[in-house]
Amino acid sequence: MNRIRRNIRESMLLAGCCMLLTACGGQEGQEDRTTPTPSVAPSVSESPEPTAGPDSGETQPEPTAEPTTENTQPEPTAGTDSGDTQPGTEADEPDDAEELAENEVVYDEVLEQYWYKGICYQTTGEDTVSVVDYYDVTLEQVVIPDVICYQGRDYRVTVIEDEVFSYFYGVVSVVIGNYVEKIGDTAFQGCADLERIEFGTGLKMIGDGAFAYCDVLTQIELPEGVTTLGKEVFCGCTALESIRLPETLKSIGDETFFDCAALTEIVLPASLETIPYGMFTNCEGLTDVVLPEGLLVIETEAFWSCGALESIRLPESLVMIADRCFYSAGLQSVTMPQKQVSVGEGIFDFCNALEKVYVHPESKDYYENAFAEYNLEFEPVQ
Repeated sequence: MNRIRRNIRESMLLAGCCMLLTACGGQEGQEDRTTPTPSVAPSVSESPEPTAGPDSGETQPEPTAEPTTENTQPEPTAGTDSGDTQPGTEADEPDDAEELAENEVVYDEVLEQYWYKGICYQTTGEDTVSVVDYYDVTLEQVVIPDVICYQGRDYRVTVIEDEVFSYFYGVVSVVIGNYVEKIGDTAFQGCADLERIEFGTGLKMIGDGAFAYCDVLTQIELPEGVTTLGKEVFCGCTALESIRLPETLKSIGDETFFDCAALTEIVLPASLETIPYGMFTNCEGLTDVVLPEGLLVIETEAFWSCGALESIRLPESLVMIADRCFYSAGLQSVTMPQKQVSVGEGIFDFCNALEKVYVHPESKDYYENAFAEYNLEFEPVQ
């Protein structure tokens, strides 16, 4: 995350050293570093051949001491103190660039990046850029604009790259522009102070762990148009109480809401066909889940240890319930589809409160046999 800031400081230090060598006539500077003031000028006269001239270098030290003093002192000092005479000097350039970037886009030719209001951008196409880093470590609000403008040309901001703001403590809110289509893997992971996120309308994909361990985040509303959530996107968001999933969502990665203990209810969109592995593992506060008609598969350990989940109705479209799907859940009743669904091993293991399974008469025998290991009552669907 800090790679750019380190590169900036290192490149600036190198530039400053080069300028110092130029000011000292290209010498390595052993004498200059040890004789910074006129008080040690006699040490220069001890080596008269390169400095004093052919005639009287040993008997006339004054001429040699004077140019030595001028060459070793004023030029590097001026470059540090006045940016107008030494614009490339490291000490002043970063501050000047950051100050200028508060009001207009600044281009860093060394890093080939645009700087604007604490954020670094890089060209990805003729008129597009991506967010690649930040340079202002004091930001509390991250604002990704729709476009940035440089020399009269607009660049749409379309991507937030992987790891950009990962573990960026102090950020309280994030506003994402309408042209951002992708948020990369772990882009905001571990932002422990992040309370609010406002997504743009153009978002389509959120990468693996993008908001994992944002543990004060309480609410998420994903815009319509999002089709893909990577694995562990909101893993460890222990304060997350509610989330709205868009009807365009087609794919969700494993363990999306792992350890989201404060999440109480969720409505899954009709576009979703699979609940992935461990999606709601350890969601201890989850009480209400609405599964869509169109859901085909509930994968392994999807509702593992959902202790507050007392009942669930499985849709008629369902074809498979994988192993340990409801392991150690708080279920008291389950409503099965009318048709016969493929059932994995141990799906109700340690569901100590489960007593009733509601089934259709034509499939009662099938489910009685499938769940024979449990002491359950089978009653007609209500």
